Amino acid sequence: MQQMQATPLPQLLQDQGLLRQWSQQHLLQVVQQSVSFNAEEAPVVVQRLWDGISKAPPDFSLEGQWLERVDVKLQPTLQQRWQQLQLQKWLELNYGEDVESHFLARRESLEKIVYGAIRVASVGLADEIYLRLIGNEDSFAALALQFSLGEERYTHGLVGPVTVDKLHPNIRQAIQSLAVGDVHPPLPLSRWYIILQLEHREPARLDEATRYQLLQELFDRDLNAQLDQTLDELLPRLLTTTAPAPEA
Repeated sequence: MQQMQATPLPQLLQDQGLLRQWSQQHLLQVVQQSVSFNAEEAPVVVQRLWDGISKAPPDFSLEGQWLERVDVKLQPTLQQRWQQLQLQKWLELNYGEDVESHFLARRESLEKIVYGAIRVASVGLADEIYLRLIGNEDSFAALALQFSLGEERYTHGLVGPVTVDKLHPNIRQAIQSLAVGDVHPPLPLSRWYIILQLEHREPARLDEATRYQLLQELFDRDLNAQLDQTLDELLPRLLTTTAPAPEA
């Protein structure tokens, strides 16, 4: 209790991440409220707002407090979609020209793969399984089902599809050295020994989903930099404001 009393409230909020969370929510709100849609965009926006909703959208303008004029039961869903559409437009306006260069820099890590994994606790068993695989004595699926101690045994060893950047760094490095069908020697990882086989490799494509992911990455980079600067400037002022007055 004495420690809590001795720690200023702004510092507690900062330590628990709440000050950053509130600042981020405020910046997002500022960004979203800065976006509007013109008359040409409105029909597409309305269609996306009401996508999957059985009730037909009303015939009205999206100007002003339009959300208050719809069924109150629909308001939470429509508000969430509206904010997402506002953010998506803002991202396109501010980062759309940077997406292709960012994609080229990220293309290798955005590649999707399917791979086989067999996880065992004994290096001796791992070596035996590896030799049986490269000698074509047994299939990867059969050995995974029989020996693997990880969840991949329920899928006969198959993992994915998953983007390369989501893999453990050691697995990523091992997988990138394989051609389709190749088996990697047992890889020590924590308390396990993992045998890997590359099943499928799908090059990254700049489709709509990937484009939005990259836009979000560019935004998050700048947003975090802005939050760091804001909190570096804000916290000392808050601490000064809440500091106890010196005793007379």
